[in-house]
Amino acid sequence: MIVIAINEERQNLSEINPDWIHRQIKGRENDGIPVCVTISVNEPGIDLMLSCGECGSSSGGGSRKPNVEEQRVFSLWDKFDCGKKPINTGQLVAFLKRLEDI
Repeated sequence: MIVIAINEERQNLSEINPDWIHRQIKGRENDGIPVCVTISVNEPGIDLMLSCGECGSSSGGGSRKPNVEEQRVFSLWDKFDCGKKPINTGQLVAFLKRLEDI
């Protein structure tokens, strides 16, 4: 299961479309509200959380190294520059579309 949360709005990736993502992020930005996007990936062989935007500081990941499948997700995240500010909704959507294929 892949779940995307944009501030307090949480949805399964399979139940949303790119317009929802754009509206949620851009609407908040236009209202001057800091945006935090988290993506939880719990699929066979993959258990990780990614974040971008104004999510505050965290202590980072767990103590284990990512496995091969998780490293593929991290590489894809980096390829689309999803961790950079400001959030590029087009890049984020492109990442999510590719993530569904993993």
